[in-house]
Amino acid sequence: MEMNVDPKTSPEISKKKAEAYNKIGIAILNLESDNSKEVLIVEEIRRLRHLKLHTDAQAGLAYDHGWPVLEDAESELRDIRARIEELKEQSIKVEMFREAFKYFKLSAELGDVEGMWNLGWRYLLGEGVEPCPLAANRWWSKAKDLGHQKARECLASTAPTSAASS
Repeated sequence: MEMNVDPKTSPEISKKKAEAYNKIGIAILNLESDNSKEVLIVEEIRRLRHLKLHTDAQAGLAYDHGWPVLEDAESELRDIRARIEELKEQSIKVEMFREAFKYFKLSAELGDVEGMWNLGWRYLLGEGVEPCPLAANRWWSKAKDLGHQKARECLASTAPTSAASS
């Protein structure tokens, strides 16, 4: 799986977007019956929209192609609120995992090491995706290569050891 980082998008903008997507994924995994998590998710989307508007004001429309999921912020907010309510009503953890997986994948593909770490766990545990330990290890390896200590430790503890002498 290759990271799909658009070279025309500012690395700083991509980093902020990736971190926000990771936070949204975490917030979805932690949804409770109250609305506190929904507020967090909605605020993250608003911050992304603000970032896009600020970027557009500073650099014209050069980055517009990098924000396809945020083109219509109000529609996005309504869709997310409706989806959260649907998940709460159905109480289906599987659907929550699928939603969180989408955001962790976006984060990881933009190069966020925490997103890679979380995506690896989703693949290992089969949360929101079919279990795939190989995919988990690939994402953890990418995170390790970018300096993520927990990924390094996890990969070291699951690495095959040499044959023990009898």
